[in-house]
Amino acid sequence: MSRKKEQVKTFWVHSEEKRIPRKNLTFLAVGDWGDGFGDNCAVVGEAMARHSKSECGSSGADFVLSLGDNFYPAGVRNVKDKKFQCIWKELFTSKLKAPWYVCLGNHDYMGNPLTQIEYTSCEHNDEGLWYLPNSTYHIRHVLEDGTAINFFALDTNGVDSSLRWRHPNLGDVLRDVILPGLDEKLKACPKNEWKIVFGHHPCYTAGADHGVDGELLRTTGSTMIGAPGFGLEKILEDNKVHAYFAGHEHCLQYHKQEGMSTHHFVGGAGSHTGFCGGISERIKLRFIDPTMANGFIAAEVTQDRMTVQLIHALDNKVIHTVQITK
Repeated sequence: MSRKKEQVKTFWVHSEEKRIPRKNLTFLAVGDWGDGFGDNCAVVGEAMARHSKSECGSSGADFVLSLGDNFYPAGVRNVKDKKFQCIWKELFTSKLKAPWYVCLGNHDYMGNPLTQIEYTSCEHNDEGLWYLPNSTYHIRHVLEDGTAINFFALDTNGVDSSLRWRHPNLGDVLRDVILPGLDEKLKACPKNEWKIVFGHHPCYTAGADHGVDGELLRTTGSTMIGAPGFGLEKILEDNKVHAYFAGHEHCLQYHKQEGMSTHHFVGGAGSHTGFCGGISERIKLRFIDPTMANGFIAAEVTQDRMTVQLIHALDNKVIHTVQITK
């Protein structure tokens, strides 16, 4: 077996199946939430708990997708780092007892990213709610009517130029190992199953600075900075992925390119808000939260429909709704 094939198997080795004893699955998604020094995180955590209790049935939300930048400003140092307790547990899981399916963001790589993986199986994860078995993984949920919903956690940090001096091989790993592995996993899914991918960096954002990374991540050919793209969008489209959830940009956004299959959601409004470098006029998204307020994403999936809502944290107001069908 070639070294590249062996690496793909290593990165995508974690795969689980979970049964949901209902005909629907509900989940929340939030990114860039890990700054516990202001009031914003607490407001978002409380709002997510309110939504779970009032809108997700008697059992509440099945889980939370954590879209990266889990801890500011520079990740965590070890599994005993106080940020797990002071930010994640006290501001979020103390109010909402649901598993968190985690992916890594660029600020997490400024600390020790392996720590967040190790925390999954350590004694400090005493309720078992933190789930990051590897930087990439696959979870398949099966509803009582047989509907299958696949979630693929993606490590997109190789696209981020701010990390290359610290982690010089991240770009090659993303291009040569992680994305081919994602393509392989997606192709193995039956065509009638739901396919959802989540990672930190968005393919589409109105932000001027982060939009450069978005183009680099999604594009197959040459980009505006002259570098070849990583081609994520082609993988999503070739495999008819229904939705891609990301963070990184601190504003709730939604986009779907005309004639394409995948719906793109940005939910990085978990703490600080606003666009990095201001708003770019190069790309027109279908929806941008004009208030740039704190918020999160809520979704419900059934046999033939997925409903996704972008929600303000302060008042739990739904500001945009998208209906996705198979």
